[in-house]
Amino acid sequence: MRKLLLLVLFFAAFYASGQIVQPQSPKKKPAYFLDSKRLPGMPIMGPDKIKDIYISYKIDSIPNTSGAMFIITKNPSENKFLTAQDIAQNNGIDPTSQVIYMVDNELKKDISTFVIDSSYIFKTIITKGTEFENLKEQLPNLTILHILTKTKENIDKVNTIRIRGSVETALK
Repeated sequence: MRKLLLLVLFFAAFYASGQIVQPQSPKKKPAYFLDSKRLPGMPIMGPDKIKDIYISYKIDSIPNTSGAMFIITKNPSENKFLTAQDIAQNNGIDPTSQVIYMVDNELKKDISTFVIDSSYIFKTIITKGTEFENLKEQLPNLTILHILTKTKENIDKVNTIRIRGSVETALK
């Protein structure tokens, strides 16, 4: 009986200690540097422009970061980076209005750290909320700004020719 009671107490204590959750500190993000200039986030650019990348895990001089990424480009004078707000203004969209930003079919949740090389933008597609049947009434002022980059997939998709018709038409 004593062994059974001891065994029950052991498992109860083991189960109770497994329920203790340690608070996690917020995840620190790395600092990004492009040609010695600090950027708010990871830059989106063509891989052919990058000359070298250095990563440092311990940077004491930059508080609240988990390290730093140093990106060196082949020709720094050619770089012109745009924020999401810059792209919106260039396309005649008020950046303070309701705008959803997408890059290559991926929604951007945090545009405060978004920067992209202007020469890496392939195409921008603007879609208004009024074009969607289910958004016409609720969000007529919504704008979706879809940014396509110069990736091989996007270029191949634009250069693909699709011919539509029926089998009977093709056989004649």
